[in-house]
Amino acid sequence: MTTSYPANVDNSITLPPATDNLTPVSASVFNNLRGALLAVETELGVKPSGVYSTVRARLDNLDTTIGNLQIISLANDLGGTLTQPLVIGIQGRPVSNIAPITGQVIAWNGIAWVPANVQGGGGGGTIIFSGDLSGTTTIQEVIGIRGISVSAIAPTINQVLQYNGSSLVFATLPAGSFTAGGDLSGTTTSQTVIRINGTTITTGGSTGQILQMTGAGAAGYAAVNLALAASITGVLPIVNQANQTMSGAVGGNTGASTINLTGNAAITGVLPSANQAAQIMGGAVGGTTATSTISLTANASITGVLPTANQASQTMGGDVSGTTASATVTKLQGNAVKSGALGATQDGYVLTWVNANSDWEAKTSSGFAPLVTGLGVYGDGSDGSATCDGSATVAGMTRAGSIYTLTRDVYFVNLTVNAGVTIMGAGWRLFVNGTLAMNGHFSVDGGLGNVSVDGAGGGGSTSTRLNGGSDGLPGGTTGVTNSFGGSGGNSSLPTSGGITSQPAAGFGTPRDLFSAINGALISGNNALVSLNGGTGGAGFGGASGGGGGGVAVVASNTLIGSGQITANGGAGINNGSGSFSGGGGGGYIALVTRIKTTWTGTTTANGGAAGGAGATAGTAGLIITITA
Repeated sequence: MTTSYPANVDNSITLPPATDNLTPVSASVFNNLRGALLAVETELGVKPSGVYSTVRARLDNLDTTIGNLQIISLANDLGGTLTQPLVIGIQGRPVSNIAPITGQVIAWNGIAWVPANVQGGGGGGTIIFSGDLSGTTTIQEVIGIRGISVSAIAPTINQVLQYNGSSLVFATLPAGSFTAGGDLSGTTTSQTVIRINGTTITTGGSTGQILQMTGAGAAGYAAVNLALAASITGVLPIVNQANQTMSGAVGGNTGASTINLTGNAAITGVLPSANQAAQIMGGAVGGTTATSTISLTANASITGVLPTANQASQTMGGDVSGTTASATVTKLQGNAVKSGALGATQDGYVLTWVNANSDWEAKTSSGFAPLVTGLGVYGDGSDGSATCDGSATVAGMTRAGSIYTLTRDVYFVNLTVNAGVTIMGAGWRLFVNGTLAMNGHFSVDGGLGNVSVDGAGGGGSTSTRLNGGSDGLPGGTTGVTNSFGGSGGNSSLPTSGGITSQPAAGFGTPRDLFSAINGALISGNNALVSLNGGTGGAGFGGASGGGGGGVAVVASNTLIGSGQITANGGAGINNGSGSFSGGGGGGYIALVTRIKTTWTGTTTANGGAAGGAGATAGTAGLIITITA
């Protein structure tokens, strides 16, 4: 027996009741019960209660929701059904259900809103013009102005629209005429002033006369009359200038006057030459005004510049000898200047203090850097601007990959050294009179120790502008003189690293601008000593020490970037087979700059590291920074 749910509700026949110990258990009953349960699950789903606790709770909520719904009914201006509503009225007035055609609008006909054509529009209507306009919707004519009709007769050139009393017509203006009156007489083309403010002017008049009143209501031309208290200012015409009698210090008349300074009479200003009588001078000036002489006897004095003829030569003193007419500078601040003329063959000489002779002497500046070119110590910018980027060709340098090597002193306007790029100083100087953007590496470092060749000294030789550091050698190394670099390290065995010695007393200091920019010192008697770098280290067992750092001179008006300038000594070596050596001494760096507020780079002249426990490191060199 198969259950009929959900088509029909099951009953006691499809699902018969059972009695304990009486109703036999048969498969059909069990299957009917099973089918009923599956039918219920199929109809209601796996969880018919949904988000609610029970199916009853879900049905109760559904009843409440349905009860709260508002039923929409269509009425008044709306008709049709809820799914297909229709607008059957507007503001309570019915809308016709007649279908419109293209271009029509909805219009009120007094009973209902119906489709209709637009008057004058696309619906086929027309516009009716009236009043001052006539014509059609595409062509209109002005036939009146403010209700006054305009003539339809076409106008001709220069005619105007004129009102004739009944309508506006086109007409030609009559030729006008002008009759002068009042103070004027004549016609439209020729007028004459016959009065001024109603006062009649008589005709006539001659040169020099003025217009003046001749009686009541009349004016005429007459000569100037200054009788009685009458006066006039300004310059009269010559014909009106009557000679006037002069008085006081001036005699005669205005036509022929003379100066008379008798008694206490005085006159200021410059007299005409004919009236300048010679006057006797006094005080420091003798003679007359026509022929005067200067006399500075006793305590008399005169200021200003005398005429050339009155300039007597005066004896000079102090640092200047001779006279005002022929003076010679013989001292500076009381210190003697050696006599002797400079000729064309002595171009470029500089005035130098010679301590041995206690005087200033003209000495050659050969071998010194030009100190007054471009921006002073920063060169003349003759090499222009450049960027060392590892691929570009740059003036005064050779390139191998990202390593540039100076071949001469270089003078740039601006120079950029990119990160990862190295410039080897090689005994030459770098000048930039604009901005040096140093993000790379400027190096005069000494070479590393070796077991087959000497550790090379850092940059420079006797054939370059600057000297370098000395090589590191097996065994002992010789010392380096005239050096501000460091000493080389040894191998702690019967060998010793090289030592350095500074220039003799009497030379300047490496912190002087002149010395720093040239990598050299100058003595009181103008002797020039080129500075050397650090010394190389010593080795043992055939090993050479690290090379000494060289001499680096970098002068830049503005220095920026985060790169490095180094004159480090080379490191020693330890090959693990009994060959080891000391590090080279640090070199000498002279950095001259004016602005370096954003420079975050480094300058180092460190001694080279020792090559193992049996050797010593080189000592540090010298770094000076000068603001110029």
